[in-house]
Amino acid sequence: MTAVVVSTPKEGRIQNGTIRGAVVVITTRPNQLFTALAAGVAALLEKPLAIPKMLQTISRLLCVSVETRLARMAGKVAQFHYLPAWPEAQAIGAAGTG
Repeated sequence: MTAVVVSTPKEGRIQNGTIRGAVVVITTRPNQLFTALAAGVAALLEKPLAIPKMLQTISRLLCVSVETRLARMAGKVAQFHYLPAWPEAQAIGAAGTG
């Protein structure tokens, strides 16, 4: 599992010990949705990734206000992005394991 902090240069990533950017988790592990929600991350992306959708998600997260990010990390309701594993890649992998 990999966690990435997405932020604009103006905001910085950490200020006074608080993560100011949006935390994005990228994982190969299944069933991590509720763990990610409980941790207050902004997005959960499952591998294999659809790169265009990943870039679109990161672009959207860069537009979210710092206040919204802090509210999410404090356990308040905020938009969450979930990208399950790319189905076409799963089908290709399953076809090659026979």
